[in-house]
Amino acid sequence: MKHDSKSHNSSTRNDEGSDTSSSSSDVPPEYMKPAITEFRL
Repeated sequence: MKHDSKSHNSSTRNDEGSDTSSSSSDVPPEYMKPAITEFRL
């Protein structure tokens, strides 16, 4: 779902930004690393 839509991901990321930070344990750094890099670009 997140990998499929890139544009939507950026929008959802902001909304779920707080949730993602809290769920750091659930989400590995490897998966977040590429996502952040793409969003910055």
